[in-house]
Amino acid sequence: MVTIASNELAFAIGAPEPVVPGHALVVLRRSPSTYFEASAEEKAALWALVDVVQAQLEAELQPEGYEVRFATGAELHGAARALVHIIPQRARAPALATGGEQDPFARHLWPLFSGASEIAIVAAFVTETGLAAIERTVFGALRAGARLRIVTGDYLAFNQVEALQQLLGWSQLAAPGPSATGSERRLAVRVVETAQADGSEQAFHPKAWLFESASFGVAFVGSSNLSRSALETGIEWNLRVERAIDPVGYASVRAAVDALWSGAIELSADWIAAYAERVRQAPRSLPSGDGDVESLEPPPEPHVFQQEALAALQGAREQGRRRALVVLATGLGKTWLAGFDVARFAEGARRWPRVLFLAHREELLAQAARVFRRLLSAAGQRADIGWCAGDLLQPGAAVVVGSIQKLCRAENLERLAQQRFDYVIVDEVHHADAPTHRRVLERLDPTFLLGLTATPERADDGDILAAVVNHLPDGNSGRQQV
Repeated sequence: MVTIASNELAFAIGAPEPVVPGHALVVLRRSPSTYFEASAEEKAALWALVDVVQAQLEAELQPEGYEVRFATGAELHGAARALVHIIPQRARAPALATGGEQDPFARHLWPLFSGASEIAIVAAFVTETGLAAIERTVFGALRAGARLRIVTGDYLAFNQVEALQQLLGWSQLAAPGPSATGSERRLAVRVVETAQADGSEQAFHPKAWLFESASFGVAFVGSSNLSRSALETGIEWNLRVERAIDPVGYASVRAAVDALWSGAIELSADWIAAYAERVRQAPRSLPSGDGDVESLEPPPEPHVFQQEALAALQGAREQGRRRALVVLATGLGKTWLAGFDVARFAEGARRWPRVLFLAHREELLAQAARVFRRLLSAAGQRADIGWCAGDLLQPGAAVVVGSIQKLCRAENLERLAQQRFDYVIVDEVHHADAPTHRRVLERLDPTFLLGLTATPERADDGDILAAVVNHLPDGNSGRQQV
């Protein structure tokens, strides 16, 4: 433990088990059995360091106030010590989140995602729009090292098949890579099966959101499912329980979540296929307020830079070119640009083109799946999205989002070579000269291939255009940089 401050008779350290960030202890060097047996000089030294620590915390954290209390006979380093706790206090969060436009539930959740190391979501119902609302936040937490568990159920077959497919895809993107030392997924999804032995079905309506780290624990229990309405606009009541304020209440929520998780089964492609058949035979809408009126937002209109690129891409195809590279700065919508061009490519065709989207980062694949779901929905097409990541290999879907790391393996390349794609998109194509990309590109012969990048210049002088073109069959049929 790092010493924060010290004097001749006492020292200050960060609390070994802090209840909030900044929680510090001031400890006497000698070990009297109680604080009251300390000498006047020791007590003065103790409280002098309290002032020093308070000044440091004020400069670093600017807390709303402080809780200062002393303990007698507290054990530290194996000995009873007289010590003082200094606990910074921030303005206490409201105990009840009431939802609606004035108090949207999402406003309470987003800050907790960014600081938590363990996250658990229990939602009886999950919708595509709910997943779209939390996608960016979830993958930001995963990048920061968090682990996330999501539990849902199959009660009355209310859950959207497409939402479950998307959750499965997310879990595969967050799977350990082939060189990882551990096998635990950073994002895991389980389902509670509600069918009973007597043929009846047990009702399943729990909703809980739990966030935990070494310095805090916060849980919400209430009415919010994983839907856009529940997160953004719906009148939803959720009670906040904090580990530092109500440790018994927090522990009971955590225990209930863990018990539900233990009794659930892992979400899999086979389970979803069987569930989809149940839904097909007896389709149902979600209960009122849980997403029955929610639909995916229509695609946005292309902005001016995208319009210019789309015109150039169309012109390239009219000239007989089969390959193109688009350079577009970060934040200007490369994935949407690709989706817009696929939609134009589909105009006049008898069917939606088969699309393969390749990337090597999980958030790019998740974003591509979301973009194409919205485009397919707007075109009146079924959202047939296949994932090639983690344990999933679904190259036969209408739109396939594939991890380069997954597809470059020999056994997967053979499966890929059996597929015919009309349109292939390679995101972050400045990596295309790498051996992993080369192995995949050599197996593809699409009608049109689009490379996307914000950084076309490679530090190793690799030729991106040559990598995209020369490692494709019939690569000399034309290329163009847009």
